[in-house]
Amino acid sequence: MSPATGANSLSTSTISSSTGGAHASSKNTYAKHPRHKRNTRECYLDNLRGILMVMGIVLHAAAGFSSNSGWLINYPSDFQTSTFLNGINAGIHSFRMPLFFMVAGYFAMLVIGKVGGKMFIQQRLLRIALPLLVCMLTFNAFQSWILSIYEQSAFVALYQQQAISHLWFLVNLIVYSFLLFICVPMFSHDTLKVKAFSSKKCFFVIIASFPFFVFPILVLGQIGVPIYQNIPVVGMPYYLYFYFCFFVFGLLLQRQTAWLDLLQRSLPLWGFLYVLSFVMKHYMNMMPEGFIITLALAYIDLFNVLCLCLCLWGGSMHILAKHNVWLTKLADASYSIYLIHHCLVVAFVLVANYYFARASSNVNPFALFVCCMVVVFILSYAFHALIVKRIALIRMFFNGK
Repeated sequence: MSPATGANSLSTSTISSSTGGAHASSKNTYAKHPRHKRNTRECYLDNLRGILMVMGIVLHAAAGFSSNSGWLINYPSDFQTSTFLNGINAGIHSFRMPLFFMVAGYFAMLVIGKVGGKMFIQQRLLRIALPLLVCMLTFNAFQSWILSIYEQSAFVALYQQQAISHLWFLVNLIVYSFLLFICVPMFSHDTLKVKAFSSKKCFFVIIASFPFFVFPILVLGQIGVPIYQNIPVVGMPYYLYFYFCFFVFGLLLQRQTAWLDLLQRSLPLWGFLYVLSFVMKHYMNMMPEGFIITLALAYIDLFNVLCLCLCLWGGSMHILAKHNVWLTKLADASYSIYLIHHCLVVAFVLVANYYFARASSNVNPFALFVCCMVVVFILSYAFHALIVKRIALIRMFFNGK
């Protein structure tokens, strides 16, 4: 199944703790715009990040009971599934990870501007690489073990295929972080702060031309380069590059705070462009295949996703800007929730398969989906609140702090 989530490994506490050693000049760079003070910006983005990560539970629970048989588990023919859950899965997948990588790029630029490149890489390795390694050896190993029992297959072979599983986005973030570290001189000075670049016209030009950045890798695919072939650890080159485009867009948003005002004020425009591009994509999919049509579809598809992400980002600036104690708790726990939720979803689906499908019990798959979400969320949040938050060593292993 195509990667779905993931979550931003930066939290408010990480950003706050990193500001102490920053130079005064770096601090001034990020506090110029009156409508986007630091606490407001972090509040709505942290809330947005928490929601996106918890949506991973919805996404994978829907995949577990949808009629799309391309997920991890091979169901028996009489297992109850739902085509409605296909729509939920596809809808969330259409925007969740692109928007997440935009937020991740924004936070990455914010932190590297405050602490510098070397400290930034050290933080990324601690906050991303360490939890990735620990989860591969614990939760994902457990997931492969129960699947090997269910499928009566060799554990080692299955684990080699699924060692990373839903944590693929952490690998992407590590790659992007090193690329940012290498290219930081391009972003860290006043190169992207000139007045002309922050203008309204430039903002809309960047958005209109943004989809063209995916064309180089599509051309490579057309000439025979295996861009859709899985590479160990890294995954598909296409998706690595695709999500990198959104990561870079997040970098630009952080460097151009005036763009945030334009994004917020133009919210109805993004909604209109999203609907228009969605309709165009529908009709273009019915056209005969060809190289030009492929490129045109790629442009429309990427533009459609970008407009939806801009709608949600702008909407979060209106809806999520105020402090909310429940969203704050959710944002704090969201990293732990995402790390553990996948193996719990797999375990729940396997139990449902065993007790309901094989017992010929007609249980509504949507009811199982809702039950799965509730149970997995409660267990995942309890793991964070009762274990990760209270035990320093566990917190270091699973949260990197």
